[in-house]
Amino acid sequence: MKFIPPQLFLTYIAVCETGSFTRAAERIHNSQSAISQQINRLESMLGSTLLIRTPQKVTLTEQGEFVLRYAHKIIDLNTSMVDNFHEKSEQSIIKIGVPDDLSVDVTKAIVQFQHNYNILIEFTSGLSNSLYQAYQAGQYDLILVKQPILGNAYAYRREPLLWLDSAAHPTFNNKMVPLVLFPTGALYREHILNSMDQLGYCSKINYCSSNLSAIITASSIGFGITLLPETCKTAEHSIINELQTYAPPNDFYLALYVNNTHDMIVTKIADEIINTFNLKHHKTY
Repeated sequence: MKFIPPQLFLTYIAVCETGSFTRAAERIHNSQSAISQQINRLESMLGSTLLIRTPQKVTLTEQGEFVLRYAHKIIDLNTSMVDNFHEKSEQSIIKIGVPDDLSVDVTKAIVQFQHNYNILIEFTSGLSNSLYQAYQAGQYDLILVKQPILGNAYAYRREPLLWLDSAAHPTFNNKMVPLVLFPTGALYREHILNSMDQLGYCSKINYCSSNLSAIITASSIGFGITLLPETCKTAEHSIINELQTYAPPNDFYLALYVNNTHDMIVTKIADEIINTFNLKHHKTY
């Protein structure tokens, strides 16, 4: 099997596109004699005349037109393969952390960056406290978390909290108040349990989930009471005014932290999250 070096195809394409051995030599920075030798070698290997040479110009034979089409395909494939490996070697890794209940919305917000940039997104969902500690240790480029106290965030919004019950099937007046909670370690959970103890209510945990949609649904259909951001209240909920008065929750913050504000892609992702969640830039930035 004959193997034709790709360099011969590059030279051949240059001659065909410029119509001249002299201009082809200038284009690929080689001597005119070297160009002529490479074309002669290509014709010899194929056993066919590809070019008709005249003092004025170079024209292609029928076989020459055929070879030119294949020459372009061969060079394009070679270039594509090399570019693919080059791009993968320079692929940026961006590490993002968000609470479980926001993971779907954040994923939808940032999917466009996977298509437009050569990046690998390492996405972690978990409890806000754990994510923030890992962020401070340098393990994330960007996190979106819920906090009772606002730190040096890149952007944030206030999250007023409401005590919520089912409007159709209220449960707060039960002798044993049923609770709908996030898992241990979640931010709202401790305030709910502490408030029940401080106000002298007997309570029990009826439903527990790390999924925000599940918590919203369970509390709206009668599984028990819960504490959620105002933005999560649905038409099926009622506000428990007694608890709003005697166990008022402090506002929480939805806060975005960015470790590397000098990275263009990271800041573009941050800006997209800001727009998606209606955050505002913190004054320290």
